[in-house]
Amino acid sequence: MGNSATKIVVQNGPVNYHGHAFREAADHARGVGPMLLSIDQIRIGKRLRQTRPARVAEIAESIGKIGLLMPISVVSRAVKHANGGNDVAFDLVAGLHRLEACKSIGLTEIEVSVLQLNEAERELWEIDENLCRVELTELERGEHLMRRKEIYEKKWPQAKQHVAGGIAVHEAMGHATATVAVAGFSADVSDKVGLSERTIRRSIARAKRIDPKIRARVRALPAVADSGPDLDALGKLDPPQQKRAVALVESGQAQGIRAAKKLMRPSTVKPGTGNGAARQKRRDDFVRAWKALDDDDRRWARGLLAEPNVQKQLEDQEP
Repeated sequence: MGNSATKIVVQNGPVNYHGHAFREAADHARGVGPMLLSIDQIRIGKRLRQTRPARVAEIAESIGKIGLLMPISVVSRAVKHANGGNDVAFDLVAGLHRLEACKSIGLTEIEVSVLQLNEAERELWEIDENLCRVELTELERGEHLMRRKEIYEKKWPQAKQHVAGGIAVHEAMGHATATVAVAGFSADVSDKVGLSERTIRRSIARAKRIDPKIRARVRALPAVADSGPDLDALGKLDPPQQKRAVALVESGQAQGIRAAKKLMRPSTVKPGTGNGAARQKRRDDFVRAWKALDDDDRRWARGLLAEPNVQKQLEDQEP
């Protein structure tokens, strides 16, 4: 096994690595074999996708039987210490599950490919490797694509500029321009990771309509995160409603967002039970009054309602 750092030549645009060509293109660009690196030298940092314990266990079992078939990728960084000394740190680019799997079976070294990438290129590499190799949920795919679009159009602004004329024409004709604006980016991703442009636009739109704080909670709900219809239903709600719908799913009161939306609909008032709007106003007034109480008042109110004679008096007053 080689002991020299592996490097990749970064082109003026993204490397073409559609499907299995991902590894072949990267290997061709490097021209140097991987190296062994101490696991404790690798910094993980913020990731777009969190680890899945079941996947880590599956990979660990495979590594225990046949070894690590695909090196993880890292970038090297010069680090200055407070005492004036210099060192080299390695930041993970792609391969978090493989890294965690090696840790879980007690390995102290791992095979790595050291890439020469800046921060934007590093994140693009992570995103594209996930899009090519990993079974992402529909939400994760939308978030990956949304972030990739931001980086891509910042790094290669001409991707937006070349469709400017098309946008102007569509605006003059009164057509929506969102689809045209993303065309340059979508064509690039379609070529590199094998997704159709329609799928790319739809995935980005789904993720974009959901409040970022709500998306973080949805990631912990796989049945929702991987359901296009549920994500579409969630995206049609405003942020407070999204929060309420997700809370209903988290609490087990609803099996999904569409079911939660049904629970959120105003209930039909039965004959003889009074006006629904008036009832809701009374409840809202009660909530506002409760919020206005301090801690001592709330303790007093709870104690009062807990007294048997008070409960009986209230029941006697019910119509």
